[in-house]
Amino acid sequence: MPDLVSVVIPTYNYARFLGEAVESALGQTHPSVEVIVVDDGSTDETQDVLRRFGKAIINVRKVNQGLSAARNTGIVHARGAFIAFLDSDDIWLPEKLTRQLALFDGAPTVGLVGSNGFLIRQNGEILDTVRYEAVISRPKLLRKLLMGNCISGGSAACIRRECLGKVGGFDESLRSAEDWDMWLRIVSHYDVRFASEPLVKIRMTENSMSSAANNDKMISSEMVVLDKFFAEAGRACGTYARRKAYAHRYLLAARASMGANDLASARQHVLNCLKWNPCYLVSTVSGVWTLYKALSPTSKQSPHEQRAHEDRRDSRGF
Repeated sequence: MPDLVSVVIPTYNYARFLGEAVESALGQTHPSVEVIVVDDGSTDETQDVLRRFGKAIINVRKVNQGLSAARNTGIVHARGAFIAFLDSDDIWLPEKLTRQLALFDGAPTVGLVGSNGFLIRQNGEILDTVRYEAVISRPKLLRKLLMGNCISGGSAACIRRECLGKVGGFDESLRSAEDWDMWLRIVSHYDVRFASEPLVKIRMTENSMSSAANNDKMISSEMVVLDKFFAEAGRACGTYARRKAYAHRYLLAARASMGANDLASARQHVLNCLKWNPCYLVSTVSGVWTLYKALSPTSKQSPHEQRAHEDRRDSRGF
């Protein structure tokens, strides 16, 4: 009998996209799927949308506590041997779960399977294709993961349930970067694989946590994630890896602030980058460019640079 996959869809005031997300979960070719939608206190037409699906889904309503708490609520209700997360503005292609479960077969050390994906605009137009290495060693993946979310966003991941039992649920104290925190914990104990074809469409919206407007919130959460990791499993990584990881996060934050024409924040992030690892900032073209732009007294992003920033997926993942 095929393994049951529990699909957890957290949502908050995304009624305009939710129906398409639920339909893509119900339309999976894998024959054993339960769809759990966790309404995190929505005040829009979310429940009207969900009523259309009737008993085809499990509708869980709760007070608003944020994305991590909503996902954890879904995990509590899940009965499957595997749990897959789908953000309510994203879309799965029909073969997603079938392709991912095949990569778990005969591989008990694999705790998570991700996938390649498409980045799309709000209207569904494809912006870019994101690709990952299908097989990558755990030490190499951990080194890359310390530099940013190189696994995926939540909508691309399918996780073995026992893996979550070992590493715990999503950190409810984080208001962003909760995916990155979870992946770091998983990679500390399990291998990761990726489906080779794009199987998910990730919608880039004005409220996406990767938007420049949320940069301060992002960098604050990212520092918490790094603090946690290096206080626990990351202690074996060494001082150099730690200093490089912090410097890289501040470099990305400086670039995001530049994209929003927030020069004061960009300069502060550049100074923090220099404090953690001065050699790292000047070791790359993007670092030198960011240093020059942030410290230039008349620096301002051109409209072309702003559009490039808005369309670019940085190494925080999708």
